Amino acid sequence: MADANRIFEVLAKWNRWAGVAADTGFPRDLTRRILLAVGGPEVIALQGIRRCGKSTILFQVMDALLARGTDARDILYINFDEPLFAARGAANVLPQLYEIYRERLNPDRHAYVFLDEVQLVPEWEKWVRSIVDLKEAKVIVTGSSSRLLSQEYSGNGS
Repeated sequence: MADANRIFEVLAKWNRWAGVAADTGFPRDLTRRILLAVGGPEVIALQGIRRCGKSTILFQVMDALLARGTDARDILYINFDEPLFAARGAANVLPQLYEIYRERLNPDRHAYVFLDEVQLVPEWEKWVRSIVDLKEAKVIVTGSSSRLLSQEYSGNGS
């Protein structure tokens, strides 16, 4: 694993708790619909072709959560197009990133975890299922391939 300090630096360049601001474009109806579902237990998955605005919608949702009073440290955004994370590509990358986030920023509060282009991570579904079942976090994922919507998250799983 890369040095934990380096990983944290890369996480910080994408996250609001580090003071990062993003251009969120024009408000979309889908953002409002996602915000209505944020309180539920389900994983929210956005699927679409590359460059169609999935990441922008994630940032709009994060900004809306912050506007509602959510502490910025309770929001974790991971972009798997980020070279340091994309190069890792191993199934254990998610637990490593999450552990660093928990140790340094949010050891025990509920979290909102946004995983962008998650289809690049093998076995991501197992990790997401685990933290959702343990009620540690609300998870929202985006992906650009049909692998994103496995049986487990398409409504046909148990």
